[in-house]
Amino acid sequence: MHRTTFAVAIAGTFALAMASSSAAAGQQTTPAETCDILVSQDGVEQELTLPNYSVIEKTADPNFTVVPGPEAKLLAFVCDRADIVPAENDWKILAAGYKLHIRARGMEGILEMSGGSVRYHLADRHDRMGSEATSRLDPLLVVFQQKIDAAPKPAPAPAPAAPAAPAALTPDAVLPPPDAPPAPPPPGQ
Repeated sequence: MHRTTFAVAIAGTFALAMASSSAAAGQQTTPAETCDILVSQDGVEQELTLPNYSVIEKTADPNFTVVPGPEAKLLAFVCDRADIVPAENDWKILAAGYKLHIRARGMEGILEMSGGSVRYHLADRHDRMGSEATSRLDPLLVVFQQKIDAAPKPAPAPAPAAPAAPAALTPDAVLPPPDAPPAPPPPGQ
């Protein structure tokens, strides 16, 4: 996978439409995480760095939305955190239709939807979460599932417009009456 620093305004490739964070409001904060996005463009996956971007901060906003741009397909958010267990609003990433990769303490967990169900697993099958993390994770996944089930579903894309019906044709409008003289040849023939 190719990793690129993405320091240009997000609107160029992805408009992540969200309310302003406390840092934008004039308060300097250190985020609890750093996040990237995983995109696919022309069949190539790339991880794009989003400077000063935090899923934890952004999903705390009740108006959190993701509006991907046309240049590349957004696949997932990838966040480096201190805790491998998802945060309380991470379900909003799933509700928006994306996966969330959480990297912490040398492990990577993947929060995703599978067959309509919330699923969380470690990327490396040899990694193990401690019992304390597991005891927090299990009830959290139940809550995530309930919130996703209760969340409004995106409106389906409108069906393409049917082609306009041709004007009503009658046999008289298409064929000359049987006793009509033959049509004259076009001019110049």
